[in-house]
Amino acid sequence: MTRERILEAVGTIFERQPDEAFSFDDLSKEAGVSRRTIFRYFKDKDALLDAFLSRTNERLGVPVWPDCEADLVDLPPDLFEALERNSGTVHALNVSVAGREVRLRDNKARQAAFRKSLKDASKGLSRQEKSYLEAVVHLLFTTSAWQIMKDHWQLEGRDAGKASAWAIGLLLDAAKAKK
Repeated sequence: MTRERILEAVGTIFERQPDEAFSFDDLSKEAGVSRRTIFRYFKDKDALLDAFLSRTNERLGVPVWPDCEADLVDLPPDLFEALERNSGTVHALNVSVAGREVRLRDNKARQAAFRKSLKDASKGLSRQEKSYLEAVVHLLFTTSAWQIMKDHWQLEGRDAGKASAWAIGLLLDAAKAKK
């Protein structure tokens, strides 16, 4: 229960002040626990933020990375709808320095998921084209894509996800046509 209260406080702080540095003093006050208690549950800031990101991803209830090619076009509508339901936390993780740091720590695993999912579609492409395809499909699958479609185009979660899935489908078709 204490661990959950600490993680809940992380979300509250991120949503309230995403542009400010993350402080254990603020977290201690928000969670109503001592700094020592925080460190009983989390060995350091990285462990705390990793746990928070994992908890956030679990709460979405949808895989946040593809496992296969079909996921690339099937998941975005559900994923972006889940992002919309959790928009405060997702936005804060997207724009905060701490959110960027935690996302970058699992970047190799994320890239591996996209490479695996695009393996068949990218056969026959040059190394550069394969890299472009992986990067652009990854971009279209991200919280950043959802945020831009929401803020700049007023597309709600599911519709933003459908737009993303549509674009990914076109890229997959174009890549396969090059074989």
